[in-house]
Amino acid sequence: MLRKLPIDSLKPGMYITSVVQADLDCPVLFSADVMLESEEDIEKIRSNGYTEALVDLERSQEQWRLLHGGSDEAVLRKVLAEPAERTGLIPQVALQEELPHAKQIYTQTLDTAQRVMEAFKNTGQADIEAGSDAVEGIVDSVSRNANALLALTKLRRKDDYTFSHCINVATAAVIFAKHLGYEGSALQTIGLAGFFHDLGKMEVPLEILNSPRKLSPEEFSVMRGHPTIGYAHLKKIPDLSDLVSRGALEHHERFNGKGYPDGKKGDEIGPAGKILAIVDVYDALSSRRVYKEPMAPHSTLGMLYGMRGEDFVPELVERFIQCIGIYPPGSLVQLSDDHLAVVSQVDPAEPLRPQLILVREPGGRNVPPSLIDLKQQRALQIKHCLDPRKYSLDPLAIMEQHAH
Repeated sequence: MLRKLPIDSLKPGMYITSVVQADLDCPVLFSADVMLESEEDIEKIRSNGYTEALVDLERSQEQWRLLHGGSDEAVLRKVLAEPAERTGLIPQVALQEELPHAKQIYTQTLDTAQRVMEAFKNTGQADIEAGSDAVEGIVDSVSRNANALLALTKLRRKDDYTFSHCINVATAAVIFAKHLGYEGSALQTIGLAGFFHDLGKMEVPLEILNSPRKLSPEEFSVMRGHPTIGYAHLKKIPDLSDLVSRGALEHHERFNGKGYPDGKKGDEIGPAGKILAIVDVYDALSSRRVYKEPMAPHSTLGMLYGMRGEDFVPELVERFIQCIGIYPPGSLVQLSDDHLAVVSQVDPAEPLRPQLILVREPGGRNVPPSLIDLKQQRALQIKHCLDPRKYSLDPLAIMEQHAH
């Protein structure tokens, strides 16, 4: 993911792919493709008359962790140490009870998304009723226990990104909106906005949409047209909430006015646009693609935190971090006593002390999964978030096994 930054905003550890010279009437990008190792590197760019740089956020994050020792996790802990505001995410049933239902709902809504989007591509007609039914299932599951669907959106292994992204964004939007206090029809509407936010991409050629390489300026211009395309189609549908169509139009707008398609800023962006902007980037960075591995949750949230005040409303980013937690359901973590455990449930009121499924002893021996609650085990705390593949562990399988 590329982001244009002024030279004064560059930091050591960022990976720049090109820079823009100040004194050209038509700015031209000059290839750089280097990691900034020091302030001296930044000063060299500035002294040559460059004013802006394109930063590769994903590669920057990897280098940032190497240079700063995982500082984003420490920063996020400070955010989460603040008292949480009121949240609507109070589980009504146990995770073990909801997980099988959530799995069925996710599978059904994924099938619906594929059917609806492919039908739109063929006919130009968006099936709002089918989308509404899918979102209703999401809202119902989130209302019972949001942890189940949240885990599934991050741990599913073989879904087509084009369609799973619609479901993941709708799910995260519903979870976040409920955390913010949305209820009833408002919750359904924000979920529908998430479901249809990328409708316009169905008119983007597949060779651009699924390209594993950096897009050319011409291709990127085509891609940037998808919010306007989606908005135009959704706006024609009778009785559809304006929040849904504006969500499609504004989910790439940015708080500082540097987004697209209209360069809106601040409160010119509607509530759906502000929410979807955050959850869209969160899912894109934390999902596996054909050309990249998923970014760890705490790294993704650390990046979002660094973008607050520029790309996103600062208060909303902090509320989102409190909502998701830096160790969301399905995360593999190492405890202070060196046991390994899978996060099963997060309480936004105390996100640093989730419920866990204990799976491995410090010596490396697997143990029968057992549930512990860090709110009751005050002597224990989470040390690190780990990559489960390096430990040959499957968090979703562990969660499903513990649900039976």
